Amino acid sequence: MRKTKFNLRRNMQGFTLIEMLMAVFVFMILFLIASSFVNLAAGSTKSARTKILTNDVRSASDIISEKINNANQKVAVGTDTIYGLKVKNNILGIATTTGSGTRCTFFGENGDSLSMLEGSCPSSWPVASGLTKKLTGSSVKITGLTFTLANEVTPTSTTSPYLKIVVNAEDADAKYASDNQINLQTSYTIDYQTIKRLQAQ
Repeated sequence: MRKTKFNLRRNMQGFTLIEMLMAVFVFMILFLIASSFVNLAAGSTKSARTKILTNDVRSASDIISEKINNANQKVAVGTDTIYGLKVKNNILGIATTTGSGTRCTFFGENGDSLSMLEGSCPSSWPVASGLTKKLTGSSVKITGLTFTLANEVTPTSTTSPYLKIVVNAEDADAKYASDNQINLQTSYTIDYQTIKRLQAQ
């Protein structure tokens, strides 16, 4: 009797088109979920850094506001006279009288920081590098600070002064700087009765 040989073939099975499409679909869903988590985390970080930047600049602005509200003294600083407040070389000078005597406070931009100098009134107007107390933290970079004083008080003033302060700042981290910026503008006036009081000193 004749024997028949059977050739056994190995079953070589690949992926069907449907299986590949399903795998791609599942991968896309997982990728979208992962991307949304990454974007959420990045947005949360940016939001937190924006809050820090805003709070930092506003806190510094509040300190300036407090000093301006207490401006009540006429003081000679070298060849300059401060009637409550004065701006020179883009540095704001404020004179006040407290229980410990007359004090002067100066504000300006020192490097990348909004800085101040406070104490006894100096013999000459300070320069920006002499403002040694930083009011803004290391996460904030001051990119612009201007003090504009209209109607500066003089011995014969009859008009209230108008002080405008503009602060531009951005995140000190270059990674967030372009997306995390702030422009803060504030203005102040001194009433006429305070002017008359300053002129009488």
